[in-house]
Amino acid sequence: MKIGKVVGNLWSTHCHDAYNSRKLMIVQPLSPKLQEIGMATMAIDYVGAGIGDLVVMGSAPGLASQVFGIPRAPINEMIMGIIDDVTAEGMTD
Repeated sequence: MKIGKVVGNLWSTHCHDAYNSRKLMIVQPLSPKLQEIGMATMAIDYVGAGIGDLVVMGSAPGLASQVFGIPRAPINEMIMGIIDDVTAEGMTD
């Protein structure tokens, strides 16, 4: 699982059936210290996240297929939770 920040929405006029009626979001991965790492990615929203929300993302093989009940879902990242607060003991700047 990864921490990320929702930075945008994504729309597509033509898409795979697995994306129909699902919200697509642009998410910037973050380090445990909430610093940006890597490139932003597309994620399917499963929990109703919005722009600016800190989220938990998951990407296990077959995870989206199991959650959405789609046999062959071309979904790599999924937003699985909205983070309310981050506390990490022993971490310093």
